[in-house]
Amino acid sequence: MSNFLECIQNAIEEGTINQAEGDEIRKTFLRAREKHGGDNGAAAKDTVEMLRNNRDRQAKLDRLNALKAREISEEIQGFLDGSGRNNVAEYLQAKIEFLGQGQNLASSVEGRRKAIIGRAHGMMESVLWEFRQGASFRRSWGERPAKLSNLIKEAFGEDTKDSAAKRLAKAWTQTAEDLRQRFNRAGGDIKKLENWGLPQMHDARAVRAFIGKHGRQAYLDRLYRDVDASRMRGRDGEPISDAELRESLEIVLDNILTDGWANRVPKRRPFGRGSLANQRLEERFLVFKDASTWEAYQRDFGGGDPFVAMMGHISMMARDIAQLEVLGPNPRATLNWIEEIALSEAGKRTLDQPALLPASVKSQHAMDHVQKKIGRARSMWVHYMGEHNVPANEQFANAMANVRNVITSSTLGSAALSAIPTDPMFQGMARFFAGSSQGRALREMVKRFSSKSRRDAVRFGLVMETALNTFGQQARYAETFSGSAWSNHLASTVLEASALSPWTRAGRQGFMMGALFDLGAASKKKFDGLDAPLQRTLRRYGFTEADWDVIRASEKDDGAVNPLALEPSVGDKLLEFLNQESEYAVPSGSLRSRSLLIGDSRAGTAWGELRRSSAMFMSFGATVPMLWGYRIAQMIRSSDTARGAAYATALFVTLSLGGALAIQVKQLAAGRDPRDMTTPNFAGAAMLQGGGMGIWGDFLFADVNRFGRTLPLTAGGPVAEGADRFIKMTIGNVMKAAEGDEVNFLDDLRDFGQRYTPGGNIWYLRLAWERVFEDSLQKITDPEAEAAFRRKAQYYRRNFNQEFWWAPGDSEPERGPDFEAAAGGSR
Repeated sequence: MSNFLECIQNAIEEGTINQAEGDEIRKTFLRAREKHGGDNGAAAKDTVEMLRNNRDRQAKLDRLNALKAREISEEIQGFLDGSGRNNVAEYLQAKIEFLGQGQNLASSVEGRRKAIIGRAHGMMESVLWEFRQGASFRRSWGERPAKLSNLIKEAFGEDTKDSAAKRLAKAWTQTAEDLRQRFNRAGGDIKKLENWGLPQMHDARAVRAFIGKHGRQAYLDRLYRDVDASRMRGRDGEPISDAELRESLEIVLDNILTDGWANRVPKRRPFGRGSLANQRLEERFLVFKDASTWEAYQRDFGGGDPFVAMMGHISMMARDIAQLEVLGPNPRATLNWIEEIALSEAGKRTLDQPALLPASVKSQHAMDHVQKKIGRARSMWVHYMGEHNVPANEQFANAMANVRNVITSSTLGSAALSAIPTDPMFQGMARFFAGSSQGRALREMVKRFSSKSRRDAVRFGLVMETALNTFGQQARYAETFSGSAWSNHLASTVLEASALSPWTRAGRQGFMMGALFDLGAASKKKFDGLDAPLQRTLRRYGFTEADWDVIRASEKDDGAVNPLALEPSVGDKLLEFLNQESEYAVPSGSLRSRSLLIGDSRAGTAWGELRRSSAMFMSFGATVPMLWGYRIAQMIRSSDTARGAAYATALFVTLSLGGALAIQVKQLAAGRDPRDMTTPNFAGAAMLQGGGMGIWGDFLFADVNRFGRTLPLTAGGPVAEGADRFIKMTIGNVMKAAEGDEVNFLDDLRDFGQRYTPGGNIWYLRLAWERVFEDSLQKITDPEAEAAFRRKAQYYRRNFNQEFWWAPGDSEPERGPDFEAAAGGSR
């Protein structure tokens, strides 16, 4: 034992271990020897114990990898795509996100992630309820400071004598502990820490600003004073020395400043960061001395909001646990392996050998077909991991995100008028396809506007989407909220005030709760006795007769099946089914649609920001054909052609009806008579509106859209349109003045302000605001205001055969809407 260091060196020279492994063992031995006061024997004993534990852990990971490999191999053989054919290329994408487009798939990573978040939200329901803010969770540090501060203190083990805070802190710590244990069961290795408190967040911009002013060492000294070294552990689980602590804090700082890239070892693997099971330790490495120290650090360097820290921790843990459970200890390596299987099958098809690919994939195109599927799967994975939002240029990305948020707040105020008439159509189709009852649809949606009903839904494991939005989640009709807190808050507030977000939440929760009540009613029957649509849907999501027996035997909650009351394997499968199928009922955006619109372009690059501008407000329009179009096409291509054709017809008719209603409601809200519904052009516009592409319907009538923009500018997205207006207002006016042309900068400024005033087009305020305030302002700034009002009226008269019932420039309406115009009647 006295020559333990020599033994390590001999092992390196003999090739038994490599240099990196030897260095790590040597460091462990020296640390143990310091702990034991120079006792080589005790240090060697501890080191051998560490090596034995590492060996046992590696054996565990090897077993998990082998089990997952066998499970996936069998699943690939049995997986059928939407047309009922073996398709390993489609399996690769479905394993990342499965939306019922096939069958015999146990689980997808995205579906499992949502199920885990829903379960965590259910456990933390009391915390979510306590710290709600109306329908929005956006808040500043100063709101409800006493209650939040007491919760933090209780989480750090400090007795505040506040029973409510104690109860809330217990809900948080139990949820965090449940996630830790679940991560470890799937192969992770996070050690338990008593009174751990809350995870810390690091704002790299705040850290850089501090270092720029005070220097790097000042930040490291601050962090050194804030943490409790006695409770911090290295990867071997042992306490760390003072020297190791300072060295570790240097690494922590480098990771904060470089998003972790400074200390990653580059690997020549398409997905390579190494085993996920060996990650997720960083959040628990830094242990702050007490609640007040944690709060002070969060205020200065972490964004300052403990609620966001908790929600962020749940989201990140759910993301990683889902990968481990579905793909094994090294998810990216598993995906790479599935890619290789798909390429191998493509090679077989190229040689006209039997392959796990549809017959429609011809031998000469097999390799290209699979390569395209792999490319899309990789892009979907980038979006799942959020890697596309890691900015290449932080300042540029933040500025552009702020611009998009302001445009969202000034543009989507009337989007609810599109969603409210069309969502019931999607709901009806989704319920019919899934085998749910139609009679409960509207009732459940209306109930979800009640705060008590929303709270009950969370108890069933349904994700509280407003809590997710604190951590930059996807917003309907818009890209992910990011950028500065003020612009983020601005956009989310307008979506709440316009009723779009509440309506969307009510639709999702209503669909899912309705399905749970329907399952409760159906549980009286055996699996083989279920109605055909419901049985088909359950089989698509991997439910077996044994799973159904678990559901049947469970105690119902007021007649509804409660996923959180089921054994976890069945409960999570049920939550996956509900979350993924609800996307058909309330199309909002999926990994597939986002990968199509944005690809793997990085935020903060010119190309990435251009694609984000172009994709704004198109997520819904891209999601509908990718969901319903694919589902119907696969039915038609399979032996279920008649049913597919019937669904296609029903979807076309219902969405056109919903689109027609949406168009007419928006006309009335804008002060115009309804459009003539008897023309072929209106039918086309209604179909596009129902599918979420309403703005493109304008080009069926004219060469510019409703905002006076041409097709190329519209394709460039709202940011491109805004930039064009800004350039014309500034540089354009300067050039006009230089050439001696007439300039009216005030009028251009007024027009720009009207279009981009946050909340200026909220549908129930918009018309009165325009006529009473904006038109009056235009009369002051524009000498030709009356002519402009007439041109606007002429535009709608010429292109849409419409008249205004409250005309531009009038301070009050001169008549009511002419509803006969909808049928081509009086004008």
